[in-house]
Amino acid sequence: MYPKQFSLVIGVVSSLVASHSCAEMAIPNNPEKDRPGSVLIAEGSHSAIESARQTVIGDKAAFAALWAEHSAHQNPVPAPPAVDFTMDSVVAVFAGNQPTGGHALALTSLEKTASGWALKLSLVVPGPNCMTTQAITQPWMMVRIPGHDLPVNIHITPVQRDCGQ
Repeated sequence: MYPKQFSLVIGVVSSLVASHSCAEMAIPNNPEKDRPGSVLIAEGSHSAIESARQTVIGDKAAFAALWAEHSAHQNPVPAPPAVDFTMDSVVAVFAGNQPTGGHALALTSLEKTASGWALKLSLVVPGPNCMTTQAITQPWMMVRIPGHDLPVNIHITPVQRDCGQ
């Protein structure tokens, strides 16, 4: 019915769409535009840190140690993102083991308050109609925050993604 080239293109496009989770396709992370002051410096869906953890890092040595722990399954270990700890701190959030793909952390807002910073994230989980990989994942995110002397309150809200019918 269709020419072979058309069927091949449809197959390739279908494979590409199926290989990306709902979380990867639908969450734009543009912190410079949407959340001035913060910079998303690294994120992903796989980490050697398999338990949920949140930490604020204020020095290069602590960041190097956390990066080494996080990257322990990679060979070679990638270099950590550059951060000037005389000016900024880093908030690292690890969601821990999740049962499938399609889980992601999304930066919602960063607000300066009277007591420090309020960092709000969403833990996006795939809804019942989302296609997901059947693999354990560990969503994680690292955000640079201006200053290094103010406390950071981290709020994570679970959000279920609706992938439609």
